[in-house]
Amino acid sequence: MPHWQIFLLILSVPMIVAIVDDPEPTAAKRIANAIAFFLFLFWVTSIVFISNDTRRYRTIFLTAVIALVIVYIPLTMDNGDNEPANVPLTILGFLLVGLCIWMAGKALSSAESKPDFKESLLNALLIFIHPIGIWIIQPRINKLVARKQVDEPSENN
Repeated sequence: MPHWQIFLLILSVPMIVAIVDDPEPTAAKRIANAIAFFLFLFWVTSIVFISNDTRRYRTIFLTAVIALVIVYIPLTMDNGDNEPANVPLTILGFLLVGLCIWMAGKALSSAESKPDFKESLLNALLIFIHPIGIWIIQPRINKLVARKQVDEPSENN
């Protein structure tokens, strides 16, 4: 998928709701933010699963994603009544998002055969600032997918 389509897909839903809806937090904003978050999480997951070389990252990554979904649901459903109780969940959520982004950066570096720390950190930072990072990382992902399709023989033949 081209990088501009992913950019529009992830960012258009919250932007449209923010423009149309009132400034107070509403159910529509929570749903739009949840959709954007899960689309971003799906994009990060696709980065981890891009190559067969990244199998060692998949178990840790999938565990973090499942835990993140479990943490995110109560935070989304909360209406702000018990904010002190949400502090540990929020901190855990940030740590899990950081772990997912780090694993995706490591997996992308490994898939490109450059598994050094500097390259992994750069990839993780680009994923973290995803509105800008999509424009840089997605073309590289598309090249890896194209190379993988050329390298692997077709199963239909």
